Amino acid sequence: MEMNKKIFFDDLEQKLETIKTSSFYKPYTEELKEAYKTDKDADTTLDYASFMCFYTTGSRQEYQSKYFARRRKLGQALMLCLLYEDKEYLDALCESIWEICNEITWVVPAHLANIKVEDYRTHIDLFAAETAHYLAEADYLMGDRLPARIRELIRHEVKTRTFDAFESRPYFWETLISNWPGGCGCSIGMAYLCLAPERFENVKDRLMNILDYFLKSYGDDGSNTEGISYWEYGFWMYLNFADMLYRHSEGKIDLRHGEKIDKIARFLQKIVMRGNTAVSFSDGSRSYAFQHIGLFGYLTTNYQGVVIQAQVPKKIGIAQCAKPAWIVRDFLWAEPDCFSPDNALDIGMQYLEEPQWYMVKKENYSFAAKGGHNNEGHNHNDVGNFILATDKGQMIADLGAMEYTAMCFSNHRYTLLQNSSLGHSVPIIDGMAQGCGEKCHANVLHVSNNKFVLELQEAYDAEIPKITRTFEMRDTGITLTDVYDTIEGHEMTERFVAIVEPQIEGRNVRIGNIVLYTGILPEITKEVLRNKSCMEEEVWLIDYKVTDNRFVMKIEVEG
Repeated sequence: MEMNKKIFFDDLEQKLETIKTSSFYKPYTEELKEAYKTDKDADTTLDYASFMCFYTTGSRQEYQSKYFARRRKLGQALMLCLLYEDKEYLDALCESIWEICNEITWVVPAHLANIKVEDYRTHIDLFAAETAHYLAEADYLMGDRLPARIRELIRHEVKTRTFDAFESRPYFWETLISNWPGGCGCSIGMAYLCLAPERFENVKDRLMNILDYFLKSYGDDGSNTEGISYWEYGFWMYLNFADMLYRHSEGKIDLRHGEKIDKIARFLQKIVMRGNTAVSFSDGSRSYAFQHIGLFGYLTTNYQGVVIQAQVPKKIGIAQCAKPAWIVRDFLWAEPDCFSPDNALDIGMQYLEEPQWYMVKKENYSFAAKGGHNNEGHNHNDVGNFILATDKGQMIADLGAMEYTAMCFSNHRYTLLQNSSLGHSVPIIDGMAQGCGEKCHANVLHVSNNKFVLELQEAYDAEIPKITRTFEMRDTGITLTDVYDTIEGHEMTERFVAIVEPQIEGRNVRIGNIVLYTGILPEITKEVLRNKSCMEEEVWLIDYKVTDNRFVMKIEVEG
């Protein structure tokens, strides 16, 4: 292996030997081989019919499932090639590279709606930028083990589609305040560093400016309102690039640390509620499995105070990971000693002032509520929403992200239950949902260890002067109190959302190991929705008709 490979990865040869011989890695190398066997004959034909599905039905899956399967196969073959001198793996890697380099575009159809066909090849979106990085890093890591024609192909395609294209014009995502500048900018930067470091100086200042916009998508308190999966995506991409740039510059440029960066690194442990259950506001995820052991290893090694209860995962999801750079770093950056299920749960209250997230962890439950506004990143109309989780998962649930279709990112977004306030545990006034936009916001009145009080009236287009929602924390549960200045002339409903089927017990409602006490029998309806994994799931809506201007619910947690 070429000597310069030590620049970006410490003691690479020794690390690879450790991976092959250490008992810690054995389940993951076996998982890698099994995923490769399963995926190697998968149909990854990117045909016209699949491409057009997004434009005719709004569905992304037909094309993207095969598109990402190609990249997954690339990552599996690359990691196997690094570990083993096996012609089969090298041939598979070359075939993956050949297929990807022959794609009409590296952009997914959902990101091409307003792009002319003549620009398909040189347009850059998140996944085109990622693809350039993956190919460049494969060339960098494999070096002369790759056939000369494959290396020449990689260099030609990345130069044409990425370097020349990026240097020829600006892109809309450069000044977005979202994860796009991070994903695109970092991927492009890493492609330069791996494949054309002599050209990097020409774009360095532009890339630094792009990353400034990316970091604006995080609060100064380290928060990210887009959800845990978007935090993971954007920040891990950022760390990949920051680490590579630090090494390339011989320590002169260090983007890995700083007050805000260190807080972003510690955001994970704040929004992991207990076990694998996570805060899932906006397009978040209800669980976080710590499968990306490379990210977790990097965080615990490089940032003080990152401590989470986490068992060593039995699998790391190689059969689902379509990001070759992450597969590589899950092996090369993993730190076996960082996992410990014996780490103490971080009991206490955390309040993130910028998104107005209030989070409390008790011995037998965890709680999260939000104020905020209805124009956040990957927004849901959910001012005043809350989650109650026990060791069995979310009992009062935030559904998180839905299946991504064209409709999700159109002016029909809030007709979908998961995105509307009708799919959240908030009041319904006169059958109407909360409104959209930053003007629809909460007013936080009180924050303390055991109480969170906020006003919700600004979130509704209703003539009610004041709606005050109070959450009181107790050792055995919470008490929710909603007070309306008036309900006269209004039809009021208090809605609560569950993913565990509720059971009526007398005049109370049981959801798993919690019980809702109100003295009122609710109406319970079941919906079947599609989640971000494109799987159907059952959701229950628990509705209480309000006949008094003061509604009180006492929630008790058993066990």
